[in-house]
Amino acid sequence: MVYVNFLTCLITGLIAIYFVFLICKKRLALTEQEPFKKKNEFGILFILALLFLVAIRLYHFGTQPVWYYVDEAMSSYDAYSLMLYGTDHWGFSFPVHMYAWGWSQQSAIFTYMIVPFMKLVGYNMFATRLPLLLLSVVGAVFLALIVRDVLGDKMAIVALIICAFNPWHYVQSRYGIDCNVLPHVLIAGIFFLIHFIKTKKKRYLYIGTILMGLTFYSYMIAVYSIPILMIMVFIYFLRNKQISIKTFILNVITFLVVTFPIIILSVMMVTDAEHNIKLGIFTIPALRESERPQDILFMSGNILNQFCINVVALFKTIFLQAEKWPWDTIVHYGTMYKCMASMLFVGIIVLIFSFKKKYQKDYAWILLSYLVITVWVGVITADVTEIRRLNLFYYLGMILICYTIHAFSDKKVIYYGLIAMFFPLGMLMLYSYHHTYLETFVGPMSFSTSFPQALEKAAEFDADKYYINDDVLGPETGTVSEVYTLVAQKIDPQYRYGYKDYQYDNDTERMPYKEKYNYISVDEMKIDPNENAVYVVTEGEAEEFDSELFDVYSYGLYSVVVSKRYN
Repeated sequence: MVYVNFLTCLITGLIAIYFVFLICKKRLALTEQEPFKKKNEFGILFILALLFLVAIRLYHFGTQPVWYYVDEAMSSYDAYSLMLYGTDHWGFSFPVHMYAWGWSQQSAIFTYMIVPFMKLVGYNMFATRLPLLLLSVVGAVFLALIVRDVLGDKMAIVALIICAFNPWHYVQSRYGIDCNVLPHVLIAGIFFLIHFIKTKKKRYLYIGTILMGLTFYSYMIAVYSIPILMIMVFIYFLRNKQISIKTFILNVITFLVVTFPIIILSVMMVTDAEHNIKLGIFTIPALRESERPQDILFMSGNILNQFCINVVALFKTIFLQAEKWPWDTIVHYGTMYKCMASMLFVGIIVLIFSFKKKYQKDYAWILLSYLVITVWVGVITADVTEIRRLNLFYYLGMILICYTIHAFSDKKVIYYGLIAMFFPLGMLMLYSYHHTYLETFVGPMSFSTSFPQALEKAAEFDADKYYINDDVLGPETGTVSEVYTLVAQKIDPQYRYGYKDYQYDNDTERMPYKEKYNYISVDEMKIDPNENAVYVVTEGEAEEFDSELFDVYSYGLYSVVVSKRYN
């Protein structure tokens, strides 16, 4: 793939240089494309492209990757608790933001979306991941509809093809990670704002405003980014007399009503509030242990130094497409293919030029506002090389690539060449995903395989106590060990929280959860062959147990150890 990247980057780099030449010579004409000649041609091609996008995402969906990512596990367990009791696993009634890990929280909307699917198909990975798949398909549709409104029918089909093969979109659609709800809700909101301009119908403006408000429940970066976009858009609408003062005020009220609980939550975080707030059946939790505010520039110790670090990280993420974690993208492919970096650069220039075109001006302003908040989030938020922290950008990135391709619509070789490039790149990406990428998650030497298998085996023993290794992802990651145990063994949330002192109704022995389950290092474990206990430890740690007194069940990296007396 290194050679493919080199060759494709060379080609797109030369195209970018040619684009600059055309700009300098004033030979670039940004014209409207002719629509399809046949009446139903657009609809048929749109459906075919969308079906292809869905089909390649359904292949082995829900089983690959083979185990929950840590945030998926947390969301699924909270959804399980909400389904059973109407509380999260901490006992908070219908929280507006999930308390999750305590020191790190999760957005609520995704967890609530899991619940109906869990009721339908059970507590499993399919139910956990299905909401993000559906949202990803909806997001792709709105992406195409935006491009259709702005650049025409033909480019809408191109947008669906680009999205179908987009590495970021493909990977995140097969996981159930809460913060990845944001880009799909945001792109839907952007569509309705643009469609309001196209149709002049106020109902689309109100729908757009509501969706922008809902982004607050999908990822907390929305709290300090979406209001900026809304201010830029509505000032533009007022200045150009596209809305009245009355409409503006009604939209502000609508936005505030939708976002009110999260605004209160944000104030509570800043003021270190210690008590929860109840709004009927809903809870605004006091996030006393949260470490997330430290990720914001103004709360860092050295603002100037952090600013410089953030700017570099922003550049790496957008143009170099830094690859940090496997649950965000695939090595060597970036978020939208390495060769598309120069096309992003061209797309930004085309978008700026479009603002000078009367028929494009209004659309361009909304998309430029979208670009502004992307840069703002990148500058304000620490380490956006963790790709999810800048996930609001990637749909815009696809739109910018569409602008680039559209700019060459009268240069047929370049136009069709750029579109055709996505097919071989996409096929390579799909092959890599289902082979080399997924192979990192399977096998005895994979944490994603060995640790869950060990936990499931441990659940087969009717033990008085469980001692479980607490540094599965590094020192002091006991909360990760715990959430994986909760999910693998489907432990009753009320038992975990302490409302019950038994796991099952037929339990004869009553022991509180915190006594029964111990997440500690092997050095702290009470190793006693006379105790009815199960130990989940690393393969190396299992060797420390006396083979004459204990049975060891090995699952690669992790093993289950049980006293022979109770086996």
